[in-house]
Amino acid sequence: MADVMDKVINDTRSDPRFKLPQNADYELFTVLRCDCAGEQRDDNKEWLEMLKRNRTLCEWGDPTDKRSNGFQEQAVKMIELGAKAIMAQTACPSSWWEYCCDQACEIRCHVPLSLNVTSADGDTVCPIEELSSGRVSRRSCHRFLDHLVLVGTPCHVNQKPEATKGSDNTVVNRHKPGIAIKMIGDMPLFLSPFTGKTFRSKGYIKWDAPPGCSGYEFFGCENPSALPYLGIPAVEAKASPHYVVELDDVGRFHKQTIPKSIRKPELKSPGMQPRVTVIDELGYVYEADESGEYKRTQGMMQKLEAAQIIEKVAALSDRDKEIARVKYDPESFMHHTIYQAFDGIVYEGVITGIDTDSKTGKVF
Repeated sequence: MADVMDKVINDTRSDPRFKLPQNADYELFTVLRCDCAGEQRDDNKEWLEMLKRNRTLCEWGDPTDKRSNGFQEQAVKMIELGAKAIMAQTACPSSWWEYCCDQACEIRCHVPLSLNVTSADGDTVCPIEELSSGRVSRRSCHRFLDHLVLVGTPCHVNQKPEATKGSDNTVVNRHKPGIAIKMIGDMPLFLSPFTGKTFRSKGYIKWDAPPGCSGYEFFGCENPSALPYLGIPAVEAKASPHYVVELDDVGRFHKQTIPKSIRKPELKSPGMQPRVTVIDELGYVYEADESGEYKRTQGMMQKLEAAQIIEKVAALSDRDKEIARVKYDPESFMHHTIYQAFDGIVYEGVITGIDTDSKTGKVF
């Protein structure tokens, strides 16, 4: 404990954002307020040496009266509630609780305290702005909140330009799946649910996973450290939203230069189904492989054939394929553009939902 606190004190004091003026009559961490736990008590020699080395005074609360440390206990409570709120909202792995606590602290540092608010719009100095004497500007606080991604949020993240290889026509180079784990300043850090590698980017699309569905399960992977049941309803395939992302022009490019071998899709029939499907305008499905990159598979109809739902896809006409998709995978039509003639006028529309006739069982 003494080593950890020593590092916190020295890292904060050496941070140029919190440099005090030369005529300041105090230092950061001049006083520490603690309870009487053994690792930070007045009879702990290592703790006392750390205090002396950093010119810090320690005050201890009354172990028989919790009100003696009421302000400090309330501060800890607010961080705990913030961390639990993040974990409950994103259903992130339970082993990520430290990331959630850190982010709860960061959010409170960049949001004004209610006691400082006097304006009608609620805008006033933020804690980190005040502590840094304005070195951390209010605009930078707003920029941090603008780029903020909660720990455990599933995203499609833009890749850096040098990751693009013009000779590789089997990779969708502009984005890949990632789960937010922390903020480095105003830069989000993401983790690949397929490889475990981390990458950074300010360009991303955030997805709203169903209640109780973690980022791992959203992309069809197993949660390595699932949360205990917290009263959140279990994920149900029929009730959960399913997103379809269509990449324009990618299919046409592939049509002109088809790779020699196209990976067969991995049918995730057992366990959790992914809640987002990436396709091109020709209907081909893209799935992340062991490298974490999206690769083109043999198509949506081939997935149904691999699941032994339909047979002899090659012999089906385009109309029969469309009928099979309506019957077995109607959600694949979501957000597709359609055209329909009414009274001699052709109208353009977008499919926004599907339903089933209760009498006939037909999907429309």
